[in-house]
Amino acid sequence: MTREVALAALFALAACSDDTRLVLQLPPPENGESSLFVVIESPGARTITAAVAGEPFGPLTASAPEETPLTVSVLYFRETLEELELEAGEVNETSANTCGRFPLADAARAFVQNGDTFHAAEKVPESLLNIHLRVRCPCVQLSEIAVLELPSRNPVRYQTRLEDGTTLLVSSSHFTTVDEELRAVHTTSTATNAASAFLTETGEFWLGTGYGRIFRGPNYRELTFFAEVPNEELAWAEGGLLEEGSSEVYFLSHNGPLYRASASGLETIVEERSTLDGDQDGSIAWLGPRRVFALQEDDFGILDIDLLRTEGGPLIREPWELDSGVPSAIDTAEGKIYLSTLIGLVFTRRGEDWIEVPARGTPEGIIRKFISYRGGFFAVGNYGFAVQYHPYAGFCEHRIIGEGLDLLFATEVGENIIVSGKIANPDDEPNTTQRAYLLGPR
Repeated sequence: MTREVALAALFALAACSDDTRLVLQLPPPENGESSLFVVIESPGARTITAAVAGEPFGPLTASAPEETPLTVSVLYFRETLEELELEAGEVNETSANTCGRFPLADAARAFVQNGDTFHAAEKVPESLLNIHLRVRCPCVQLSEIAVLELPSRNPVRYQTRLEDGTTLLVSSSHFTTVDEELRAVHTTSTATNAASAFLTETGEFWLGTGYGRIFRGPNYRELTFFAEVPNEELAWAEGGLLEEGSSEVYFLSHNGPLYRASASGLETIVEERSTLDGDQDGSIAWLGPRRVFALQEDDFGILDIDLLRTEGGPLIREPWELDSGVPSAIDTAEGKIYLSTLIGLVFTRRGEDWIEVPARGTPEGIIRKFISYRGGFFAVGNYGFAVQYHPYAGFCEHRIIGEGLDLLFATEVGENIIVSGKIANPDDEPNTTQRAYLLGPR
């Protein structure tokens, strides 16, 4: 028996010959919501229909005996149907293991039928969490297009795209710029012993050294002394613009302290030093003015990692649950913050909680850097590891780039990506050269 659900004006449930017609008032879109999905469920049957938010919605039919209850859910998304690679009308389901899946669990808002109207749901109904819709697979098969041997074996400490279209690679001994085909344009030796660097949106260049000195200038060629924190290797730098247009840059030392540099001077955010022997790994993610997360190793009886964050107020320490693995990197991509661990898990921030990213599979490698890429992220890490992630595909098939390199940086250049890093085991591999790679679609 065919039953109709019409989404238009509000009426009560009515019977018409062998058909049952239920007319429901569709909740209006808000906050830039562009598309919606209507899911009609009955025991053993389900139909999913996509539509443009705000446009007229005609009757939908569902086959079920008259006495069988129908459940109607409406899910709103901010993405347009075109962005979701879908067209208006009935949508086919697919396997969760298929590349090109689209989880309804990512809806911006959800509504569930309550009698003859809808009520807002706190979360997507449980029955819809594992539904996947068939869309075009967003995975890009990247291969090595070109390789460039760099002027020294010193690690690349920073990599960024410059205004003239070239990409700058910074090491402790050289500044090297390359074009979009990875051909060296200019190489300059430097005595600054660069350990980290950061280029702001306005073109201001900041550089931290292995001896604790900080430089800044209108570009990387014209640097002047800014401040000094003696005997600190300022190994990581990240920042951005403040509300008034000036910049702030955070520097994290290999020994633990975290500093904030701005037009008003240098400020110590964290002064405690790590109790562990040797240089420690760390990472910084800048979320906005005075909003920063940092990873810092410490020793409280066992190896622990603190998540240090400041959001314009007092410093907050968040102990990390080691059951999820020791963190390896924290970064931002596509407006979200991501954290990876040494056991191959990736988490993102939702409110005050860290949740594992919804994915088909795991990245199967140790990530050190994330960048925004085609609606998701591209990540690189230890031993040449490189992988793409997209919400509709999970983790795509990973690649191993080069031999003997830990990849620490990635920069999108047109359709391609430039990656670089450091020699994984320089003492054990004296013949391994320092290289950068250009990756592109097959």
